[in-house]
Amino acid sequence: MIKKFFPILFVLTCFKFLVFAQKRFYNVDEKDWRSNKIQDSTSLIRSIFLISDVGYLKKREKGIVLDIMQKQLNRSSKNDLLIFLGDNTNSLKRDTLPNGALLKQLNLGKNFKGKTLFIAGNRDWHNKVIPIKEQQHFIDRTLGSPAFVPENIESIVQKIDLKSDLIVIAVQTELLLNKDTEEEKKKSSYATIEKIILDNTDKNILIVQHHPIYSNGVHGGFFSLKDHLFPLTSIHKNLYIPLPIIGSLYPIIRQYGISKQDLNNIQYQELIQSLSKIIANKKNVVIASGHEHSLQLLKQGNINQLVSGSGSLSTRVFNIYPALFGMGALGYAKLDYYENGQCWVEFYSINSLNKDSQLIFKKALYGLKGDHLDLVDEKSIDYKDSIKAISAGTEYASSKKRQKTFGKQYRQSWITPVHVSYLDLTREKGGLEVKSSSDNILILQDKEKTTYTFRLINRNPHDLLPKGFDATIIEDIVKDQTSTSQPYGALVVDYLSKKANLPSFETQLFFLPYTRLLKENLADFGGHLGLLEKSLSNYNNLISTDSLYTVLENHHVKVNQYLYLKNRLFDLLIGDYHRDESTWLWQSKKHDGNIIYSPFNKNRIQFFTKIDGYVPSFLRKLVPEVQTFGYTIKKPEKLAISARNLDRNLLNELSETDWIAVAEELMEEITDKVIEESVRKLPPESFEIDGQELIKKLIARKNNLKETALNYYNVLAKDIRIVGTNKPDIANIKRNRDSTTVTMNNFKRQFSNKKTKQIQVFALDGNDTLKVSGTSKAPIKVRFVGGNGVDYVKNSSKSKHLFIYDNPDSNIEYAKPAKLILTDERWINEFSRDDFIYNKSGFSPDAMIYNATDFVSIGLSHQIKNRGFRKEPFAFEQKVGALMAPKTGALEIKYLSTFYSIFSNNLDLVLSGRYIGPAYDFNFYGTGNSSENTDKLKYYQVRSKNAHFNVFAQKRISNRITAGIGPGFSYFNILKQSDNSFIRDNGIETSTTNWFLNMSSYVNFDLSDDTFYPKNGWRWASNANYFSQINNEKYNFVKLQTDFRYYYTPSRNVPFTMALRLGANTNIGNYNFYHSNTLGNLTNLRGYRADRFSGKSSLYGNFEGRLKLTKIRSYVLAGDIGAFGFYDTGRVFSNVTELNKWHSGYGPGIWINFFDHLLVSLGYGISSEDKVFSLNIGCRF
Repeated sequence: MIKKFFPILFVLTCFKFLVFAQKRFYNVDEKDWRSNKIQDSTSLIRSIFLISDVGYLKKREKGIVLDIMQKQLNRSSKNDLLIFLGDNTNSLKRDTLPNGALLKQLNLGKNFKGKTLFIAGNRDWHNKVIPIKEQQHFIDRTLGSPAFVPENIESIVQKIDLKSDLIVIAVQTELLLNKDTEEEKKKSSYATIEKIILDNTDKNILIVQHHPIYSNGVHGGFFSLKDHLFPLTSIHKNLYIPLPIIGSLYPIIRQYGISKQDLNNIQYQELIQSLSKIIANKKNVVIASGHEHSLQLLKQGNINQLVSGSGSLSTRVFNIYPALFGMGALGYAKLDYYENGQCWVEFYSINSLNKDSQLIFKKALYGLKGDHLDLVDEKSIDYKDSIKAISAGTEYASSKKRQKTFGKQYRQSWITPVHVSYLDLTREKGGLEVKSSSDNILILQDKEKTTYTFRLINRNPHDLLPKGFDATIIEDIVKDQTSTSQPYGALVVDYLSKKANLPSFETQLFFLPYTRLLKENLADFGGHLGLLEKSLSNYNNLISTDSLYTVLENHHVKVNQYLYLKNRLFDLLIGDYHRDESTWLWQSKKHDGNIIYSPFNKNRIQFFTKIDGYVPSFLRKLVPEVQTFGYTIKKPEKLAISARNLDRNLLNELSETDWIAVAEELMEEITDKVIEESVRKLPPESFEIDGQELIKKLIARKNNLKETALNYYNVLAKDIRIVGTNKPDIANIKRNRDSTTVTMNNFKRQFSNKKTKQIQVFALDGNDTLKVSGTSKAPIKVRFVGGNGVDYVKNSSKSKHLFIYDNPDSNIEYAKPAKLILTDERWINEFSRDDFIYNKSGFSPDAMIYNATDFVSIGLSHQIKNRGFRKEPFAFEQKVGALMAPKTGALEIKYLSTFYSIFSNNLDLVLSGRYIGPAYDFNFYGTGNSSENTDKLKYYQVRSKNAHFNVFAQKRISNRITAGIGPGFSYFNILKQSDNSFIRDNGIETSTTNWFLNMSSYVNFDLSDDTFYPKNGWRWASNANYFSQINNEKYNFVKLQTDFRYYYTPSRNVPFTMALRLGANTNIGNYNFYHSNTLGNLTNLRGYRADRFSGKSSLYGNFEGRLKLTKIRSYVLAGDIGAFGFYDTGRVFSNVTELNKWHSGYGPGIWINFFDHLLVSLGYGISSEDKVFSLNIGCRF
């Protein structure tokens, strides 16, 4: 029974975590929000209480939110504000004034010590029983002063001055969304808002409007699967009546902006874009809104959007970037403004048990930038002897059981509080001023214009995530693996660098308090631990690696390779695996007529990495450069993968002796005593946890540094790359008995024939000269690439393994057996400094397929990719995969190898093989379009085994068009069948193995826009195969096949894609029944069993309408979910006399795109004969 319903159970299991949105969530960086504390000495100027959508209260409802909110308002002052953000009444109710819900709000306002304001929401504007003007007059009359804003009901914007520190801008967004509002009036309103903000850059600005410009709720277009499957729960919470497909209509309509109250609506998008443009770079602005019945804080760039709309009811909210916090519960929000210019937000939910409010989130939003505020209070805070006890990251705490899965690592150091000094920006380094910030780094400058950086220890991993994984469990796992790094390790590394006479930056650990001197960076850096160090910007003449490569194309420009090697060995010592081109700067210095560039490392953040636990250990195998920091360095080339091109470009002059000398120098400078001194730079609390282990590991790695250097030298020595300039270069290559000597401009080095396998010499532009001489018994393979220009090449050596690549105009004097390749083609003469890749290999899941015959088939594949000179994308690629069905024992093995450009450019050799058996079942119902299906499935199953192997010459005409032709062989064996089987009853059973020779050809076009989920374009694949049976009947026949697929998405705004497939197959000549052309569920006719119809020829057509329904956003999974409907039709042709009948199948299906990386589709085919499920990885076509 469970097998029968497996597809349904599988889908329900996947959906288990997706149906319900989250009640409460925090961004990965906000989970430790309770530690956010403002300094005790800071005085509060005012608080602003924000609540919305209270109008949904019924007459007899007490309004628990308002009652509990009253308790906090009783402690307010006359400077405070209470603002109702709209939907003060409910247009769906027939209440007249005095309205119950409105009276409850007004009672709260009358008892409030400060000022009360009301703005209108869409429900207020569309209340036909209580017109908006009547509501305004009632509010103003009840409170005894103008409280409804804007006071002029026809105005869109009103400025409200509150002393010198705060400007409130009330915006009537319903008028901005109204088509009937004149465009000039809208433009004028936006201009007014912008002018108010520009005129008050030194003040706090609060924009209050009913409609938010960001939201992760229903109005934002986010619906859970619950909304799609159980749509009636939106009417009543207990109406769990499943209405799939039909239930999706309402969410789809909402998602695509049919209502002007939803963010995806055209008018609403205009509002969002207009306001976003105005406040994008204004960090002193907060937008407070209602509309959504939830509590949210969203931050997009510098824009702070606060949503407080759950005054009387609550709805779901989703954890999606740029949300920092969200909760679908009754509650309200509060903004606090302080004398030092800081603005904080607090959110409160309602605890119905003790009838009190509960603080559920707080955060600093910004600090005022203006200099008009008094500095006395700030300077009066003396941090000189102040010590802060704080942990680097309490979120990394983990149980012992969880540590087995996700690793122990450095968690204890992360969660243990350390005592650290405050960073006093008014006194440190004589006073530091904030200049800018980016990517967890704050740029500071002292009075002498010396620049410093304050780098956060606990960084945000958001930028490391592939698209689709943010705000999910994957992000939390990535964030959790921050614990693989020692939080204070930079203090150790900086001291080691200094002792090794490498650039150091006086790194210090500080706690940066919440201070208005942070200006707009308050929220990102206030209250955090970080490392203060001198910036590389203090050095003159620094250039990037890209710029270095450019200047190296000139004569007399060199790199200090000795110093670069010392840096790289230091990297290996500390286990720093992130050393690509972007992590270096280069400083120039003139010496003996040359310009010498020396390296400066930057962004050194990956070292001492400690990896344990099942999940991290498994993931480490997928990313070879990430190695755990152990007592030895097993494979330095893997640790150095990110620098593989840099090292080949910039370490090519140094000999083995040079490498040994650099390693010994480093070992002499970094003594055991120095190592212990450096590790003791850790905070004492952290040293007690990790100190001794780090000392022992560093000493062990240092003692083996010479061996490590030689191991890495031997790796680099195998493939040498020598690059000339864009000026005329002169290169000399001399073959010696056991070595090869290369001189070129300032370059000279002798290479051992035993250690070096290949030398590549690139002359770049200019009219260059190459001379090759001498002989060698086992010469190194040398490739000379002349580049652009007319070159002169003279080869007087008769040694093998010399390859000359140049253009036809060059003057070549060469002696055999040198190989000459002369062409104007760009792929021959071009040069790239970053094209080296290591060979790759590994296992991966291959497929998972469900069908009624085999139940579930699971696959695994192993892939190899080997590089080669002038071979794109690789020299050799091989994939071996196996697919097995545990239920039936069916086994399929596939083999595919491609030798790229083996004959000429883009002319490949392809080897293809496939084995199926020994218990594989295919179906045979007899030949003909009207064959009967009158028995159980097993009766028609055929046990067999077969294999084929082909060799193709393949031409890659372009990236989208390939063609191939080649010979092959195959065999087919029908195994002995059970007593009750169709082929046995019809006398066509055979246990003889039939062998075939064949000649195959194909042409494939792929002009679709996406290989994963095509939306537009077409594909066309055609095959012609000739089979010659070499035993038994000796049948000879030709099989022709063609398959055309077309994809079309009519509108970018509505993600509905139409997919059409047309196909035809035919056999010419005599053939065995198992070579028939078939139609069935697994290939081209859903709703029928697999291989349901067999014949000489077949025609089929498939149509699918695919629609993306919604985004899946839950903590466990993320991606897209969609539905499709299909209609298939087809028939076979044979020599059997029968009716001219076209068979058809149709049905619905769903697809899920997990994390934007894995698409699974489930279809349910219905026909006049059967009903069949089909489960696929990817779309059917």
